[in-house]
Amino acid sequence: MRTVARTVAVGVIGLSGALGLAPAVASAACPNEPFRTGRSASLPDCRAYELVTPEVLARTQDLTFSGLQHAAPSSDGEHLLLLSPSTLEPNPDVAGTTAVFSRTPLGWAIKSAVSAGAGEANMQPRLVSPDLSQLAFVSFVSRNNEELQRAPQRLEAGPVGGPYRLVAEVPAASTFFEAANTGAGAVPAFSRVLLSSSDDQLLPPGPERSAAEEALPGAQNLYQWSEGRLSLLNMNATGKLVSPCGAALGHESDVGEARHTVSADGAIIFFTTALAGSGCPVPTRLWMRTAGGPEPVEVSAPQEVVLQPSERRDVTYLDATADGSAVFFTTSEALTPDAPHTGSLNLYVYRTGAPAGQRLRFIATGYLAAFQGDRPGPNGHSFVLSEDGSSAYYADEAGRFHRYDMATGETTPALRVVQSATGEPIYTTPDGEYLVVPALTVEGQPQTGHVQLYRYDNRDGSVICVSCGEGVASADIGSVIEPLLGFGQGPGDAFIASLDDGVPALIQASEDGQEVFFQTTSRLVAQDRNPVAFDPSSIDGFLGLDVYEWEADGAGACRVSGGCVYLLSGGEETGQSVFLGASRDGSNVFLATAAPLLPWATPEFTNIYDARVDGGFPRPPARAECLACQGVGSPSPSFAPAASATFAGAGNPPLPSTGVSVTPKPKPRPRSRCRRSLRRNKHGRCVRAAHKSGRGHAR
Repeated sequence: MRTVARTVAVGVIGLSGALGLAPAVASAACPNEPFRTGRSASLPDCRAYELVTPEVLARTQDLTFSGLQHAAPSSDGEHLLLLSPSTLEPNPDVAGTTAVFSRTPLGWAIKSAVSAGAGEANMQPRLVSPDLSQLAFVSFVSRNNEELQRAPQRLEAGPVGGPYRLVAEVPAASTFFEAANTGAGAVPAFSRVLLSSSDDQLLPPGPERSAAEEALPGAQNLYQWSEGRLSLLNMNATGKLVSPCGAALGHESDVGEARHTVSADGAIIFFTTALAGSGCPVPTRLWMRTAGGPEPVEVSAPQEVVLQPSERRDVTYLDATADGSAVFFTTSEALTPDAPHTGSLNLYVYRTGAPAGQRLRFIATGYLAAFQGDRPGPNGHSFVLSEDGSSAYYADEAGRFHRYDMATGETTPALRVVQSATGEPIYTTPDGEYLVVPALTVEGQPQTGHVQLYRYDNRDGSVICVSCGEGVASADIGSVIEPLLGFGQGPGDAFIASLDDGVPALIQASEDGQEVFFQTTSRLVAQDRNPVAFDPSSIDGFLGLDVYEWEADGAGACRVSGGCVYLLSGGEETGQSVFLGASRDGSNVFLATAAPLLPWATPEFTNIYDARVDGGFPRPPARAECLACQGVGSPSPSFAPAASATFAGAGNPPLPSTGVSVTPKPKPRPRSRCRRSLRRNKHGRCVRAAHKSGRGHAR
């Protein structure tokens, strides 16, 4: 990522931008200098803020990202998906927002994912392609809960905005979208869409439907939708189910969604039969289905080892490479001659393209013993596979992470986590050379009493705390509190949030490993003036949550041993700032904040911005305010949990610190009046009139 920070001078740099003064660094060389005014002037690397959300909106609620909103940018930073019960779309007939924002030469434009003439149908997106061009969703028509229970649901897929093609029309809560191929070469995204269903009448009468009817009551079967046709996946060449206990895409129901269960071209699919905890007497097993193959192949079958049926144990899918060339899983069985018979979990890799008899390889034992119950990985385990499939990190029973090299089969010890951070994911760069781990305590690192982020460098074996800061400003943090809202963070904790596999992955560090993005309530720099305590009466929760970036020494303009920390959000008492994701090269960084980073942003609402290298647009012409178009809309269905993690920015070489300790406060921004039925709270935000509980809802 192209992000820069110099901790020794960051207070001066950020403060000048907040005051609207000249930037503290020379930026005459920036090609977008006319757009680097106001708060954009303090951004490094010739960045400038761009307003993604339209300046004129038919809003009925604010964007809070407290659990009902979900936003994800495409990896190239040219598009951003927003799923929200807040109505931002200009169409007054649409309740909530299901839309894709795209950058144009004139600014950001919004395109509704709801097809024209959808009427009163409720739309619940389930899968989105990484480039945000394809969408799979469930829709139904209901006016109340009673109708909802009886209303059939339509599963549809197609390009965002339509036209959509009907995949299936089934009873409510019986069929679900599970995954889709992301596209590779000439094979387009969503050419194969996978579903699970307990409806054994999903297919027309025939051999496949007869096989589906063999499943035990309530068991889920797996289906593939391709070229307009549904077909059963968990069926063998004899027309029978692989297991009557059902099948799922590689995950246990109590662990979480599995990633990469279908290869990018859709030619390989991994699934699990006889789900653990389902009451089925047959242990869980891992299977692979290839396009054109006569029947599934058991990936977890013993190799050069004879096991009796009574010796078989459950298998847990972990992850696979995007091209399906390798899949990782654990089991307590000794599936190869070199695997121990200790009863502990063993970690294996199955290489689909290797010669027969050499495909299954034992990696390590004792895996996850110290992390039972934690969910630090993207798939629910202390395990993460690099994007290029060259390496994988895993933790042993002592909390020591190891790096496994796919080419050589060798493992290298990495950092050791003494106290893990429950609920927080680990992350690796695409080439697997850097690992970012959230933890309370890491061996050889100072203890702070809070969750911090640590970066491991495989090249030299070094470990750096990227979120500890250097004492530029008092951290001013309280004690760690119990996890709230499912995020697992407390005051002073730094954290990275993961997304479901149905949307593009959140980029949490630059692909070269030189920048790491995070959020924390700690005040790591002087201009961060946000409160740090959790406010249970506010829908924003952690009001002092701010977005930071760490940059390695020698990257960009940073020349500080141990790296530089830079505040990229406002640091003001306007509620939490939320990182929504970055482009792969770091040129685009998306965030949501109530602070008006551009003068023409609606000051009473949270807006989404893109801090873009060489970006910026001219100020749009003044428009008359439309109060009539801001009525209250009906609630919309809840979508996936919000993505809140980290943010990035960059910087030109800053000047040395001037030692300034007293700085005049910025001139207050004129406030527009709150609309009817709203009032302004202590944070200056318009809220609804108090309910009987005495709490207001942020607007």
